[in-house]
Amino acid sequence: MRVHPEDDYSFAYYEPARQVGENYVNCTRATLDRERPLKFTARTISDLPAPAGLPPASATANPTNMNGQFTTGTGTTPAWSPEATRTVKEVISPGEVSWIETQSGRQRTEGWFTSNPTPADPHQDWRLYTVLDYPSPQLADRFYQRTGPMTPAELSRCRSSRPSAETPNDAGSPAAGADRG
Repeated sequence: MRVHPEDDYSFAYYEPARQVGENYVNCTRATLDRERPLKFTARTISDLPAPAGLPPASATANPTNMNGQFTTGTGTTPAWSPEATRTVKEVISPGEVSWIETQSGRQRTEGWFTSNPTPADPHQDWRLYTVLDYPSPQLADRFYQRTGPMTPAELSRCRSSRPSAETPNDAGSPAAGADRG
């Protein structure tokens, strides 16, 4: 069996941005300058069934399955479902909300899986057309910090009263001192 990628229909691209992690609301009066750890995962989308071995179900996948043939035919060994942990430097001004967006580098490969070029039995000659979208080995993922003003609900939450203990000595009486004349 051989793989024949269609170069005219195979390309690298960036997927639309999506939010990763949670929003951070800065209710303080100071600018926050911090490092934020992020965990990011990507996945492979294929029109082939799981027994085809794309992506492989385990690290001990059979090298004669379609995964091995894909790697041989395209000359790349993609990470089908990578996980990445990155640290992003985040600067948040007072009264702002911050969030992180990512754009995954993706690769689309369209092509044919074919049987041997000269099978002994012509009834055993077959072709299987497939489309695979997977994390790109050529494009790095993009990370963006986005900031914006708080919503009215976030503003009211930041302005909500934060009660503290009353002064214990005659809290209701006016201040007085020995040095007042």
